[in-house]
Amino acid sequence: MFFFQVSLVFICWLPDKVPPGSWAQTVMVLRCLRPLRIYTLVPHMRKVVSELCRGFKEILLVSILLIVLMFVFASYGVQLYGGRLARCNDPNVTMKERCTGIFRRRIFVTKMKVKPGPGEEYPHLWVPRVWYV
Repeated sequence: MFFFQVSLVFICWLPDKVPPGSWAQTVMVLRCLRPLRIYTLVPHMRKVVSELCRGFKEILLVSILLIVLMFVFASYGVQLYGGRLARCNDPNVTMKERCTGIFRRRIFVTKMKVKPGPGEEYPHLWVPRVWYV
């Protein structure tokens, strides 16, 4: 009944601003105790929480192993592909020395690549060439 009364008071009151150390903050903190009610009423929930607390050491060790393996493979990938994935934003240019100036980038209004009619051309923008590393 305590949790119900606290929730009912808070819903009826529903303050716009909650200054620190006020009654509104106290009521909000008391509403946070509602999950403890589930822990006391559901016996299976007690088992879940106790197993989670017992397995904390193993969970921590697996997390550390995962981070170490991610670092190892990330380092390997940097050594293997470092600098080889660089390219120019103009698909016709393959060398860094030629990636200068501007080029026409076609604009597609829809995802359908519709060909323009006779006497028309594709809409385009002039874009500076940039070498992405």
